[in-house]
Amino acid sequence: MKIFISNLINKYKFFEYLYVIYLSIFNSKKISYMLKPTFKGWGMITSNYLPWTEDYSDAESNFEIIDKKLLKLVESKKFHLSQFINMYPDKKASDFLYELKWRHYIVYSTVQISINNNNSKKINLTECGVCDGLTIFYAINACIDKSLKYNVNLFDAWEGMKGNKLSVNENKFIDEYSFLDVELTKENLSSLNDGNINFNKGFIPEIFKNTLKNDEIDWLHIDLNSHQATLDSLNQLWPLLKKGGIILFDDYALIGYEDTKKSIDNWIKNKNLSFTQFPTGQAMIVKSFRDA
Repeated sequence: MKIFISNLINKYKFFEYLYVIYLSIFNSKKISYMLKPTFKGWGMITSNYLPWTEDYSDAESNFEIIDKKLLKLVESKKFHLSQFINMYPDKKASDFLYELKWRHYIVYSTVQISINNNNSKKINLTECGVCDGLTIFYAINACIDKSLKYNVNLFDAWEGMKGNKLSVNENKFIDEYSFLDVELTKENLSSLNDGNINFNKGFIPEIFKNTLKNDEIDWLHIDLNSHQATLDSLNQLWPLLKKGGIILFDDYALIGYEDTKKSIDNWIKNKNLSFTQFPTGQAMIVKSFRDA
């Protein structure tokens, strides 16, 4: 009977309205969740409980502390978000950060998963496409929450994107991010840098030739807005990724980044890994412990 009623509600607007009226009379708490989502942003809406709210584990509570810490740094101009200023000048930084909260929670959580997978005393983080250092801020703090030492390798041109690095569909990105400044990113991350954050400035894959070390990678984040640079990063860094290590993609299922998605889909074929897509458009690879 419940399934029959549910099907009617989903199929016919009239029954949906009746259900809303019923809930407003007999279950006001449930109707409030239907009409007022608990989260809205980054292409997703949910009325479910959020992992960083009360009554969850210490890890989720720690994420909320980190998120509030970043907001204070941004508001006090101690963490500069040039991307927001240049690309979204009419939007408040606090609103934008809130919309990115699920994205940042996934960043934080995947780092902690990689830590648990390898049970190391020191973790190696690598990011290709760094921008202002927003993503790696959450990744590093996930290590700090576990009282772990960390080493970080950051790769970015910190200048406008070049046409010879882009497909026809990606030409809209030419010269995008020309406002980036590596010195600003260094300043943003200075409180987390004890000589263990390496800033490697240049285009991928050329920058790998002289800067890439053979250190194993626990967690890799790829956010390049270019299918070719994404493939170059995968081909170069996959052998260095530990078994149980994680690759997190930022652009996998975002509208307008279809070339990147196709390239990743083709690349993962016949590889020994686990793949998960998130509602945020992100996607995660976990390298199998059986991988050769």
